[in-house]
Amino acid sequence: MINIYYQLVHSLKCIFKDTKPLISKILTFSLVILVLGSAFSDMFDTNIEPVKVGILNEDKGALSTGIIQVLEPLGTLDPEAEATQAEEDEENTEDENATADVSIGEWMKVYNVESEEDGRALACDDEVADENRISAMIHFPEGFTDKVTENADKSDGEATPITIKTGRSTQVDTTVVKCVFDTFTNSLNADFAVQEHFDGKSLPQDLDIENGYTQMETDAEATPDAMSYYAIAMLMMVLLYGAEYGCNSIADDYLGVIGERIKTTPIKRYQQYIGKMLGMVIATTLQGIFIVLLTGLVYGAKWGSNYLALLAIIFSMSAASVTLGACLCMITRNGARGQAMVSLIVIACTFLAGGFVKMDMGALKYISPNYYAQTAMFNSIYNGDTGIALQNIGILWLFVIGASAIAILMSRRKRA
Repeated sequence: MINIYYQLVHSLKCIFKDTKPLISKILTFSLVILVLGSAFSDMFDTNIEPVKVGILNEDKGALSTGIIQVLEPLGTLDPEAEATQAEEDEENTEDENATADVSIGEWMKVYNVESEEDGRALACDDEVADENRISAMIHFPEGFTDKVTENADKSDGEATPITIKTGRSTQVDTTVVKCVFDTFTNSLNADFAVQEHFDGKSLPQDLDIENGYTQMETDAEATPDAMSYYAIAMLMMVLLYGAEYGCNSIADDYLGVIGERIKTTPIKRYQQYIGKMLGMVIATTLQGIFIVLLTGLVYGAKWGSNYLALLAIIFSMSAASVTLGACLCMITRNGARGQAMVSLIVIACTFLAGGFVKMDMGALKYISPNYYAQTAMFNSIYNGDTGIALQNIGILWLFVIGASAIAILMSRRKRA
């Protein structure tokens, strides 16, 4: 044990004696977190403004008129008059007799347009101000009501489409319009079906989901903002750079002159490996803790309240990265080549885990240790699910065991 202790202390001294690289690394990643968190903050904004939609009714039939009457309370009927009619809209929203489901108003606002050219102008013309621009137009063509009635009388009648034309809108706006009208038309279709099969009856209108909606209490945060997300992602990148320590240590103690001298001492090879690796893991863990404290205090990043789980994840990721570096060094038999591989792997693993851009890389993400550490941390902080966190911590330790086994076997091969 005393030999392991001496190797551990020696490793810590080697790392923390040279403070300039440590300070440079911490400051660099702190700046990266600030830049990424600020640049991609809009991607994490959950407040979506209601989508503006125009309605063109050329049918004037009972069905299209009824649909418009249901939707009209969601917004004013003229985009340019929206400011002056804001108070009226608020009264309509609070009116108990309003025929629209006001919860839809959080997603969509509707306006009457006089013609298809008028709708196209409001959606596509560059001269139209952004606040007056519509994202889509719902078009009820002439004869729409008659066509629906005619098809309803036929046993094999086709469904009558409601035409929705999108303009220069984002994919989010288009999706919102589609989802709202899918829900709306499905509700109408269900009501028609009930009336057809159960004459004189209609769907119950007294079911309420709004007042019954509650969120289960957990000790976790809600969702990560951009700064918190990139604080976690860059923390994993900092920890993965601990592979450099493992690579350098193995290169010095196993492949270099120092390694030849150590062979003449009574220290066992496993004592040397455990002591060195443990020292590097502790040093990497301390750097991770410093990143957590810095981003939490300065940037306001959220790290949750389960500090024991947070420490376990940081320590496990540190162990995985250091042993990975040692493994790469023993495989390449060269410290410089091992370092080059470490640099490539750090970038690749961070990208695959969504560290630079929040995106799902499919099955490729499972080869990145960053993914398991991030998953454990997100579940611990935001979902309060310690079970998933422990499962991913276990996978990290499988990385540790596998990399250590390969490194030790390769070192024995060299000795032979």
